[in-house]
This record gives sequence, structure tokens and C-alpha cells, in this order.
Amino acid sequence: MALQGGASLAAVGAVTVASLAAGGALLWYLYWIVR
Repeated sequence: MALQGGASLAAVGAVTVASLAAGGALLWYLYWIVR
């Protein structure tokens, strides 16, 4: 993922947290279906 030079640490952190949350929700959803 290419980051712009002006990207703030807060923005990067927010994107990281959002990505982890989305990934975790997806994994939990798939687990709920296949269990």
C-alpha cells in the first residue's frame, strides 16, 4: 500500500485498525457459517 508523504500517523493508524476490524469480522462470519 503506497502512502502519500502527507499521510498522518493518525490516518495510517485508523486505516490499520479499520482493516483489522473488517478482517476479524469476516473471519468470524466465515467461522460462524462453516462450524
